[in-house]
Parts: sequence; C-alpha cells; structure tokens
Amino acid sequence: MTHTITILGSTGSIGRQTLSVAEELGLRVAALTAEKNVDLLEAQCRKYRPELAVMTENAAAEELKTRLADMNIRVLAGAEALCEAAALPEIFRKVAEAKRMLETGETDKVNEAAKAVGISRSAFYKYRDTIAPFQNMMAGRIITFQLMLKHKAGILSEILSIFANCGANILTINQAIPSGGRAMVTVSAETGNLGCSLEEFTRRLGESTGVVKAEVVAG
Repeated sequence: MTHTITILGSTGSIGRQTLSVAEELGLRVAALTAEKNVDLLEAQCRKYRPELAVMTENAAAEELKTRLADMNIRVLAGAEALCEAAALPEIFRKVAEAKRMLETGETDKVNEAAKAVGISRSAFYKYRDTIAPFQNMMAGRIITFQLMLKHKAGILSEILSIFANCGANILTINQAIPSGGRAMVTVSAETGNLGCSLEEFTRRLGESTGVVKAEVVAG
C-alpha cells in the first residue's frame, strides 16, 4: 500500500521536519506548498518528486514552474490550488481502493469502481499509475487526529514516534502553514493494532512535549 502525505508549508521548520520523518517512514509525498521560498521548494521538489507543488504567490509559482520545466510536476498558485494539494492523499487512497475493487473482481468496470469510491473516471486514470498495487485496503480502523504543535524543532519526530511505538500505522500527514508560533498537523492512521485504548493513545499525544492540543476529529 502506498502511504502519502501533503505538506502545507513545507519550507518552514515543521514542514522540513515532516519531510525528514516521511523519508524515514517511506511515505510518498503527494504535494508540497510554500509561500514564496522558491529556492527551497525547488530543492524539495527535486528530491521528493511530488505530483503537485503550490506557491501562495503567483510570481513565485511562475518562477518555480520555469525552474521545474524538466520535471513532471504540476505547479500551481493560489487558494484553490492549496485545497487541491490538501486533498491529494485522500484522492490517492480512493484511487487505490478503486484499483483493489478491479483487481479482486468486485467490478470489472472502471466507471463503477470510480463511482463507488467517490472519484471521477478521469481522476482514476490520472493517478492510477502513481499508486502501487493495493493489498489489504485498511485492515484496521482509520482514525484522524488533529494536533496543535508548538513551532519548534524535534516535536513532530517525537509525536510520530508515539504513533509507531503504539502500533498506529500512519497513512497521511497534512501540516498547515505555521502561524503565531504554532502549527496544526492532521494525521490519519490505521489503529487496528493499537497497543492501548484510543482514549489512552490520545491522552499520550496530548501530554507530549510541545503539543498544545490533541483530539480525534474523524473515525
């Protein structure tokens, strides 16, 4: 199964931490965004090869697009593009589920599989080759956690270590652009093999150094 993340604000300190942790965990980077640091975002794109790169400022996006002309990476600008970037991991998961349906014979029609998972036929064809063959889709319960973190080095690594040590299998990580010394991070994880209760796990997250708030928002 291909696990993917989108990092909003990838050139900031927490964004850079997230990329390092993603590399250690073998997560695929679906999209990267930044405000205007073209130099760093270009370097990140060349290293992590996301499907999409988004700059907040139009001029910065045009510069990045020119620099990345030799790579198959879409470069966009503005608020709508940020929304698309945030949605990519979920789209990847839906494409993967549609592929599973086709592979297992639940349906032999792309249109039916795409409709069943809530994506368009064009989205399926657009991303199907970027998704690894899907095995055992979501064996356990998927929970989405929202974490408010202090904007300091090392905090995210500690948080993700808690996920790993407690048996939570990370699926996606989305990090918002830091503001006021804090950053909102949303983590979706498979919790079928969690070594403690969900309440205890959430409590551990909330009591970790640098965590302002931890809560379950879906699942």
